[in-house]
Amino acid sequence: MTAHCWADDAGPMPHANFKAGRLDVSARAGVLLGAHASGTSYQPNLLSRASRDQALIAGVSASTAFAVGTATHSFLRSMADRLPRATGSTVGRVTSGLIVDGAAAVAGLVTVAALKPATGESTGRSLARLAATTTAGTAIAGLGSDLIEFGATRRGGRLLSLAATLGTWAASYALTHPGKTRARRPHRVHRRTCRNDANCGLGPRPIR
Repeated sequence: MTAHCWADDAGPMPHANFKAGRLDVSARAGVLLGAHASGTSYQPNLLSRASRDQALIAGVSASTAFAVGTATHSFLRSMADRLPRATGSTVGRVTSGLIVDGAAAVAGLVTVAALKPATGESTGRSLARLAATTTAGTAIAGLGSDLIEFGATRRGGRLLSLAATLGTWAASYALTHPGKTRARRPHRVHRRTCRNDANCGLGPRPIR
């Protein structure tokens, strides 16, 4: 049997990140999480950043978040596929994804709230909080990706995904503006006029 026959008999991979030229739900969740990480990388800093440094920080943040988000959500998606009627239709895929992603987001946020940073905490506690934060963030991005799935298969689906990605980046970037405004606002120094050294604390106070 020739290789051509093997190619004809081979079916599509169920968890491929690209389907018919578009991202699947897990890869789209990774893109949304990467856009969020890139936007929040513009947070205020005590030291000024050059444009090249900021570009490197944004790129590394986005690529890392995309890789972690895609891998984590692929696991969540595999759990959603085990639910009844999860793979029969778009409604079933989206519904099962919303159930699993919603449960994972709630569980992650509850865990993060329970494992607040504490002085002298163990490494295991810190890693558990990091895992819970990652799971919650990925699940929230998955919820957005699930909702986009309704229109992703229709005409204009790519524009919808692009708009959601840009909107996520813009919203995350906008969150840094209040901090930057406060950081760049000059501090006002209140000065009072001293008539003599005693009033300014520079000399002996008069005896009353």
